[in-house]
Amino acid sequence: MAIAPRDDEDEPKLEEWDPDIRKPIELKRESRQEWHALLWLQGKTYREIGELTGWGRNTIWEDIKEVQTRWAQTPISNQDVRTLALMSLRILRTEIMQTIDEAKDKDAPYNQIAKLYTEAAGIDKLILTRYTQPQGEGEAVAAAEERAMIVIDYFTEKYGAEALAGFEEYYNRRVAQKRVLRN
Repeated sequence: MAIAPRDDEDEPKLEEWDPDIRKPIELKRESRQEWHALLWLQGKTYREIGELTGWGRNTIWEDIKEVQTRWAQTPISNQDVRTLALMSLRILRTEIMQTIDEAKDKDAPYNQIAKLYTEAAGIDKLILTRYTQPQGEGEAVAAAEERAMIVIDYFTEKYGAEALAGFEEYYNRRVAQKRVLRN
């Protein structure tokens, strides 16, 4: 009994078994796209990115758009949104400071430079107020109220509902007093 020679075309290709497997050229393209997008996020211009990577303006633009599309399809957490907003503010501040340096070199009127400094200071203030605090007041209040409800549930399970007679009224009155004091 003779064994027939195998024909590789009859066997399913690896991509048919698992479509998520990427080919090396796709990995290279994705790596290039991420590289271009990260340089762009750092505040580099298309010209500067092209000088660093050796790719043309159209390719850079298409890569950045592709990465932005991928990022838009990826669900992100609130912390990621805060991080992206902070990066955006930092990039904007950097661009303003570069504009100030260019304006100084061109001997621009001082009032125009002062306006740019005012904008940069406003961004600094925004960064300090929004991104250097450990958590917002609303988040802290919500976390405290949630912890209190967990304690109430614990006592209810351990000692029974009758052990907490009057506690809910006391708790609500106490929370209302704290809110009045805060305002």
